[in-house]
Amino acid sequence: MNKERGEIVSRNSRTAWTIDEIRVVEQHYGTLSVAEIGKLLGRTRSSVRSMANRLKCCAEYDLWSDAEVDILRTHYAAGADIGTLLAMLPRRTKAGIRSKVDTLGIIRRRWREDENHILRKYYLLEGIATAVRLPGRTASAIRNQAYALGLYRPRRIKWSEEEWVLLEKNQHLDLSELHKLFPGRSPQAVCHARIRLKQSQGTD
Repeated sequence: MNKERGEIVSRNSRTAWTIDEIRVVEQHYGTLSVAEIGKLLGRTRSSVRSMANRLKCCAEYDLWSDAEVDILRTHYAAGADIGTLLAMLPRRTKAGIRSKVDTLGIIRRRWREDENHILRKYYLLEGIATAVRLPGRTASAIRNQAYALGLYRPRRIKWSEEEWVLLEKNQHLDLSELHKLFPGRSPQAVCHARIRLKQSQGTD
């Protein structure tokens, strides 16, 4: 008879865990024995224990606070990626977050065409600052959607010595006029460069 670390290999021992199975572990770990959960799921005791550890199913971690649930309802629904959610929910795991989202029935809000239009128009120029034009959308959601739309911001190109000299000579101009001298730069980049220049000069 095949055994796994002294245990009989169960019917699901080598298959990926499903959301429903994870939910069973979250709901019953601590009230049912590991053996009972394993029998219920067709998993070995060590497999159940391992999943419980990954989900941090103990007295300190098993109950979700109202603040944690609010984070899911606000940020997951707005499109936040799993990395952002993990940073905001340090006590939780990927599997635990996905299971809780499924349990709560939280659905991501679809992107409307007018929102996509705003992204196409402003994202390459403003980046994450486009969030002020998209109330209810998080920074990570905006970044993900921009990527899905094929909007890739070019890497910041270092300003040359010639550009700095030109900027210094013409920094008194209005931004619209100043920008004309730097056709390869965005208005935002020119504005930020002028601020940096003034700071280096010790002027306001």
